[in-house]
Amino acid sequence: MRSPRIPTFMLRRVLPAEVREEVLRDLDDRYEDLCRWGGRWAASRWYWAQALRAVGPAAKDRMPRHTRTPVARRTRERLESVVGDITLAFRAFWRSPGIIAVAVISLALGIGANTAIFSVVDTFMFRPLSFTEPERLVHVYATLPERGWNYNEVSIANFVDFREQSRTTDIAASYARDFNLSSGDGPERINGERASWNYFRVLGVQPVHGRTFTADEEQRGQHHVAIVSNGLWRRRFGAAPSLVGQTVQLDGEQYTVVGILPPTFRWYGSNTEIWTPFGLAGDESRGSNVLKPIGRLRPDATLEQANTELSGIARRLEGAYPESNRGWGAGVQGLHGLIFPEQFETGSLILTVAVAFVLLITCANVANLMLTRVVRRGREIALRRALGAGRGRIVRQLLTEAMIVSVFGGVVGVVGAYIAVPVLAGLLPGTLPRVEDIGVDGRVLSFALVVTLLTGVLVGIAPVFHSSRSNITDALREGGRSAVGVRGVGLRKLLVVSEVTLAMTLLVASVLLVKAFWRVQTMDYGWGRENVLTFRVSLPEAQYESGETVTGFYRELLSRLASDPAALAVSGTTIPPLQGNTNTFFGVPGRETPSIQQRPLTEFRFVFPGYFETMGIPVLRGRGLGDQDRPTTQPVVVINEILADRYWPGESPVGRQVRFWGETREIVGVVRNTLDVRHYAEPMMFMSAFQYPRRDMGLLIRTVGEPSSAVELARATVADLAATLPIYDVRTMEEAISERWGGETVVAKIMGCLAVVALLLAVAGVYGVISYMVSQRIREMGIRMALGAERVTVLRMVLRQGATLTVTGVAIGILIASFVTRSLSFFLLGVNPYDLTTFGTVALALCVAGVAGAYLPARRATKADPLDVLRAE
Repeated sequence: MRSPRIPTFMLRRVLPAEVREEVLRDLDDRYEDLCRWGGRWAASRWYWAQALRAVGPAAKDRMPRHTRTPVARRTRERLESVVGDITLAFRAFWRSPGIIAVAVISLALGIGANTAIFSVVDTFMFRPLSFTEPERLVHVYATLPERGWNYNEVSIANFVDFREQSRTTDIAASYARDFNLSSGDGPERINGERASWNYFRVLGVQPVHGRTFTADEEQRGQHHVAIVSNGLWRRRFGAAPSLVGQTVQLDGEQYTVVGILPPTFRWYGSNTEIWTPFGLAGDESRGSNVLKPIGRLRPDATLEQANTELSGIARRLEGAYPESNRGWGAGVQGLHGLIFPEQFETGSLILTVAVAFVLLITCANVANLMLTRVVRRGREIALRRALGAGRGRIVRQLLTEAMIVSVFGGVVGVVGAYIAVPVLAGLLPGTLPRVEDIGVDGRVLSFALVVTLLTGVLVGIAPVFHSSRSNITDALREGGRSAVGVRGVGLRKLLVVSEVTLAMTLLVASVLLVKAFWRVQTMDYGWGRENVLTFRVSLPEAQYESGETVTGFYRELLSRLASDPAALAVSGTTIPPLQGNTNTFFGVPGRETPSIQQRPLTEFRFVFPGYFETMGIPVLRGRGLGDQDRPTTQPVVVINEILADRYWPGESPVGRQVRFWGETREIVGVVRNTLDVRHYAEPMMFMSAFQYPRRDMGLLIRTVGEPSSAVELARATVADLAATLPIYDVRTMEEAISERWGGETVVAKIMGCLAVVALLLAVAGVYGVISYMVSQRIREMGIRMALGAERVTVLRMVLRQGATLTVTGVAIGILIASFVTRSLSFFLLGVNPYDLTTFGTVALALCVAGVAGAYLPARRATKADPLDVLRAE
C-alpha cells in the first residue's frame, strides 16, 4: 500500500513532545484492538491517517514497523490476516458446534458422492487408453444410411481392401473365436480371437517373449500359430519362457506358440487369452460383417483425411461389388468411441448431473445454516464494521469460515469415497471395460479438491450477500434483530425453492429409471426363466468333420441329460436367450423389394427338438421342430407372431415360404413373441439344428429344483462322451437376465439412492426455513394469540408458508424434469420419459413431504405460551 501524501499544513504542525507521546500511546492501544477486530491491513490504514492528522511527519518513526516497507508489510499482513481469520473462525465455530457438525456432514455427503461418481466417469470417459500414442488409434466402421446403421461391422473381404488401399491409416482387425485348449491340466474353453497379421503392430504391443504374426501366417494353411496372454502363460504353463516354439492343441489341431504378451496388455471389456491369425482363403464373403477394424493414423494424417479416404474406398468397392456393397459407406472415429460407445457417455452424463444436483441441494442447505449463524452474529459483525473493519474484511472472514467447513466436509467426503468406490464398482457388470481400474487416485483427489473449494465459495455466497446488505445502525439498535432477520428470509426462501426444484427433477428421473429396472425384473419375456440352466459345448472340426458325427454327439448328450431324474426337459440352441444375437436378410417369394439393402431383416436361431417345450414358449399354429426334420427332408422354419402378422396379416402363414441363403424354406409353425437382447420383441425365425448341424451349441436344462445343482450333471455327462471337451458359459437364466441388463439398471440403482438423499435434504431445507421464520415471528404470533387468534389459525398460516415454498419448487422442477427425462430414453427400456403418473406421484409426494417438514416448527409455535413469549421479548 502506498503511503498517502502528507498535506503541507501537516508538515508545519508542531506539538509539544509530551502531548505527541500521549496521543501516539493512545493510538497504539486502539491499533491493537482494531487488529483483533478488523485485521492489520485495515488497522494500519486507520493508524496512518490518524497519526498524521495528530502529530504530523514525526509519526513515521512511531508507526508499526510492518507499515514502513511495502513488500514486507503486505506479506506479513496477509499471513497474519489469514491466521487471524482462521482463528476467529474456529472461535465462532466453538459457539455453535451443532450447526457446524451438521454442515460438515452434509457437505461430506455431497462431496463424497461426487468424488465416487467421478472415479467411475473418469475411468470410462476421460482417461487415455493404455496404448502407445492412443490419440492416433481409430475405429474403422461401415455405414448403411438407408437403414440408419451408423457404426456397423465390416466384412473380412472389405477389410482387406481397406487395409491395402488406405494411405492415411494402418488398419488391423480381429473377431472372437474361442477354442478348446487340450494342452496342460485338462481341457478348458479359452476366450480367443482370430486376428490380422498386423493387429499387435497397429496397437503398438510388443511381446515379452517371441514375436508377433507375419504377413504369410495370415493365409490358410500357414495360420497354425498362436500368441498367448501373460495371464494364460502363467496360469496354464507356469510362466515358462520355453513355451515359445512349443505346440498347444486348440480344437484338436496343433498350433505353435510364437509370442507371449506383456502383463499390461488387455483389450477393454474382453478377457481374450489366445490369438491366432485369420487363415484367409481368398473367398471370404463380403456380405458377412463380423469385424470391428482398428487403425493407427500415420504421422502426417488427420482424422478428417482418413474419413475422406475411407469414404472414397467404400465408393470404389460399391462400384466393383454392387451386389453386396450397394449403399455401404465407411468412416473412422477415435478408438475411445468403440470401447466406450454412446451409452457410456449418456450414463456418465446422467450420473454426473444427478450428483451435481445433490451437491447443489447440499450447498443450499448448508448456506441456510451459515446464513442462520450470520443473522445471529449481526450485532458482532456490525460492531466490527463500526470499529473500522471494511466490507471486504467481513466478506473475507465469512468466506474463510465457509471454506473451512467445506474443507472439513471434503476430507470426510474423500474418506467416504474410499469406502464407497469399491461398493460402486461391485454394482457394475464385470464385462464393462476398465471396471477393475475404478478407484481413488491422484486424478480423483484433485477433482475432490476442486469441488471442495467451489463448494466453499457456493456455501459462502449467501452469508456474504446478506452481511453486505445489512445496515450497521439497525443491527446495533436495540431490537434490530427482527429487521435483520426479515431481510434474510427472502434469500433463505430462494435457497429452499432451489432445493425443492432440484429434488423434483432428480426424483422424477430416478423414479422413471427405477420403473425401468422393475420392468426388467418383472416383465414377461415370453419364455420361462425359473429353474433353467444353460451351458455351452463346442465340437472341434478336426474331430467332428461331418454333420452326422455332430448330430450323433448331440443326440446322445440330450438323451443322457434327459434320462436324469433332476431334469424336467432338455434342449439346446445356437444362442440361448439374452446371450447374443444373429440376424440375416430374407425374402418372401412374390414380394421382392426393389433394393437389396431394403430386404427385411430377422433374428434367427438353430434349435434342437423340444426347445419350445423346454423354454415354455407356446406354439400358436402348426408345429414345432422335431426329430423328423433332417438334412434329407424339406427345409423348414418356425416364425414368431410379429413376422407372421407383418407379412400374412389375418391369415395363417403355415405352409407359406421364406427365402434366405439361396434356399427356400417352408413355414411349419408360429410361436409366441419372445424378448431377447432388446426390451421389445423382434421378428424371429427358428431352424432345426439337426437339419442344419452346428458344432457350437448352448444346452438348456429345466430342472426339478435349483438349476445350479445340474452343473455337475452337465460336466460329467459331457466328459463321459468326450474327455477333451469342456463345458463353459455356465449360468442360470436368472443370471443371464442380470448380466444382460446390469449395465442399464445400475444407473437406476445409483439414481434411486441419490434421489432418496435429495428428498431428505429438500425436506430438511423446508424444515430449517420454516423453523427460522417461526423463530423470527414468534413475538408476532404471541401477540396474535394474546389478542384471541386460535392456535389452528397460526398453524394454518405457518403450514401455508411451507406449502407455498414447496409447490413453487415442484412447479419449476416439473418444467426442468420434462426436458431432462428426454436424455434418459436409452436406459428407460420402454418406459415413457413423460409418464404423467410418475410426474404426478412424485409432485404429490414431494408436496406432502414439504408440508410435513413445515408441520413440526408450526406445531411448536402453537404450543408456545403467549405470555412467556411477550415477557421474553
